[in-house]
Amino acid sequence: MAARRSARLKAKADEPAPSEVPSQEPKRAPKRKAPTSHDDKRVKKAPKTKSPTKKAHNKSTDQKSKSKSQSASNKTGKSSAKVASDVTTNSPNGPFSSLPPEVMDMIMEKFEDKASLGNLSKTSKAFHSLVMPRLYKRVEGSPHFHAHIAKHIRSIEPILTIEQRKQLKKEGKYRGQQEDFPDQADEKKRPEIADFVRQVIFQIGDPGRKHRFIVYRYIEELLGSVNNLEVFAASDITELIANRLADKEHLQALWLQVSNERADDAKALITIKGLKHLRLQTAFFYKTEDIPLNLIWNSRSTLRSLDVNRGFFQSIYQKLGVEQEGEQDYKFTALKSLTLRTTTMDPDEVDALIRSIDFTALEELKLGYKNVRTHLLYQRLNDIFAAKRSDIKLRKLSLYLGSQSMSNLDRMTANPEEEEPGIEFLSTFDTLTSLTIYDTDVHSWDLPDRGLKDNLLQGIFKHTNLTSLEFKDSISIQGWKMPTLDPQMVKRFLKAFPKLRHFRLHPQPKQLNEIAEALSEGRNLETISIQMPRLSTTDKEKEVEFLRHLVTPILERDPDIDTKDYRWEHHSKLHRLTIDVEEWDIGSDLGKAKKGLKKAEYFTASSNPKRKVMYRDVTNFNRVWLRGSLDEMCDWAERASKDFD
Repeated sequence: MAARRSARLKAKADEPAPSEVPSQEPKRAPKRKAPTSHDDKRVKKAPKTKSPTKKAHNKSTDQKSKSKSQSASNKTGKSSAKVASDVTTNSPNGPFSSLPPEVMDMIMEKFEDKASLGNLSKTSKAFHSLVMPRLYKRVEGSPHFHAHIAKHIRSIEPILTIEQRKQLKKEGKYRGQQEDFPDQADEKKRPEIADFVRQVIFQIGDPGRKHRFIVYRYIEELLGSVNNLEVFAASDITELIANRLADKEHLQALWLQVSNERADDAKALITIKGLKHLRLQTAFFYKTEDIPLNLIWNSRSTLRSLDVNRGFFQSIYQKLGVEQEGEQDYKFTALKSLTLRTTTMDPDEVDALIRSIDFTALEELKLGYKNVRTHLLYQRLNDIFAAKRSDIKLRKLSLYLGSQSMSNLDRMTANPEEEEPGIEFLSTFDTLTSLTIYDTDVHSWDLPDRGLKDNLLQGIFKHTNLTSLEFKDSISIQGWKMPTLDPQMVKRFLKAFPKLRHFRLHPQPKQLNEIAEALSEGRNLETISIQMPRLSTTDKEKEVEFLRHLVTPILERDPDIDTKDYRWEHHSKLHRLTIDVEEWDIGSDLGKAKKGLKKAEYFTASSNPKRKVMYRDVTNFNRVWLRGSLDEMCDWAERASKDFD
């Protein structure tokens, strides 16, 4: 029976008010989906074109998603920068975590050009901090002509303050200078990369009489901006450069060429002390200035290598008033390498050398180019080394046996009185690992080739641990002739020195192919350099033919090894052949040819076509012409840096 109307009204009054009932969102009915048809063909969508409003919407959406991802990463305790750092650095989570810093340095050294290092620094913050100190470790340049000034400026300006750049621009406007500067930047603030600079090297040519000043001004301001300079090498110097070098607290290596005109400008160098490596080339023909004497004397207890083009040691005792305290009062106690060039020996100079330096403690000795009466020093060294016999540290020796005085241009023959003391000195010990012999048995073209002297060979063969052996001539003048090696002598050297890695020789011109085949027997040879009579451009095939006879026996070697995939490096360490000034690379994979070089070609074994090796002519005459002495400076600087504590 249905409830009465009064009862229904009473029940409705007892219900709560609508505001008291919790609101619920009405459920949306699900959208109807059309049944899929397998018979319909897929329709390609038209490309979307974003309107400005759509782009703004997408940008805001991206920012929201980015903020969400950042908040999510914050919740997990890792930011995106931290993740990038983990990937690239030696963190516990990175792939390089097991690599010590020394290995990372070795990896960085494999980068051959600054462009590759610059690209690597842009990949992440971690690599940026790792690469930048290496990228700006050295500032170098060779402004030979006016066209090189712009590159010279661009290499220095990033290290200067804005104030310095503006000042240099006032002194002269040149290409390569920065045009605009930030409005609110601190003009006196030094760039961060200025603290990374350790080496400054410049070979200055002739950029023009009116423009030479700007080249020096940039170098002067560069020295004013770097505080951690350790190595400086330059072919010229100014007064301001000398003053700023004298203020460098960390300077440890110095290469200088000082002319007569610059003698007064270099006076500030007298105060420099504690150098470890010094190379001096002076032009004081008629007098001995105090500058080189003080530079040498102030660093007598710290110098590890000394390279000079004059005999300064007698003058040190005479002009500086140094008293002799004993017969062997060694002043240069830390010296490991000594090079003497264009030095005229006399008994007084030899006495000063012998009592200043312990020659048996040297590791490297070069008695070099155009020395006169060097046999006087050899005679004294013979007695010293013969008396000691043991505990001789000498490992590298450059022995000049021929007469380097201009008087020998008329004689055109070797002087036994000059050669024999040097040959005898070579026989008094047996500790060498590197030997270079200059101008041995020089004679005229019309005299027969007698080969190397027997007593010289006996002295060479005493040093059984040789890894480098070179025969050179210091002056290539028409009419001179050096002793040549035949195939039998080449084989004899390779058999006597199984550790030999570098070999330079004068081959018999009529036995080139046989000598090439003999050289192929050197299992550990890495580089070979041969000096031949100058070939004409039409005789280029002779060089390739020599290379073929050198490589083919190695390709035929060990037929049972590498039957599937042949690798040249598994059978030979040889990778470079030099013929006069032309160079050839050899290897299984020489990579892509650099700009200006020819494509690589192949030599193939006749017994197995799968056995082949690449070779490429990598001669760069322009580099030799423009960067010859600059490369020598850079090599010297690198060796010096490796020797720092």
